[in-house]
Amino acid sequence: LFVAEGLAEYAKASGERQYFDLAREIVLKAVERYDLPSFTYDYKAEQRESGPRILGHWMILLSVCTQMLKQSQDKEIKALADRCVDAIMNRHLNPDYRLLNEALAHDFSPLSDPIASEYGDVGHGCETLAFVMNYAVFTKDASLFKKAATEFKRHVNAAWDDVYGGHFHALENVSTNTWSLNKLRWLQEEILIGAMILIEHTGDQWALDCYART
Repeated sequence: LFVAEGLAEYAKASGERQYFDLAREIVLKAVERYDLPSFTYDYKAEQRESGPRILGHWMILLSVCTQMLKQSQDKEIKALADRCVDAIMNRHLNPDYRLLNEALAHDFSPLSDPIASEYGDVGHGCETLAFVMNYAVFTKDASLFKKAATEFKRHVNAAWDDVYGGHFHALENVSTNTWSLNKLRWLQEEILIGAMILIEHTGDQWALDCYART
């Protein structure tokens, strides 16, 4: 998917449409593979799930699709982007504790492994919701932007370390509120990007404070 993203941007810079078409082919082939029940992905579960749904996959697909749609209003790419948003906001967002589940079963039900089902990559959640906000800006969907912004704030606030500052990324067990205590630079950067999206489009005071704090 990152190769496709690079090819699409090269097509934009060079004006050589064939590289956009190649990027499109790669993305759609990747989704075909992702949709197979036989698709496998190494995850926290001790027993391998058949065709798991992974938040990080929807996240990168949405990012690539958004960039490609800025070049060409391709119907299949647009449908895929909307599908990603639906999966993120309506399937992975857990209604009980309002955090995004990193992995679900193929049919979007909870994972059968109880340990894996309790894990959340809240860092991916922050990053993903910033991508959803970015897509909402592109599509001029104010309702989606507001909802994504609300959940972005929830994830950022949940991940903040009150003692030492900075944000945690891995919630090892949501029931016990147990976090991995390491800090990853990419997450701090993605939170800065999300805050800037809010600042640019709303002037949100929370986002200004978040940016300065981060």
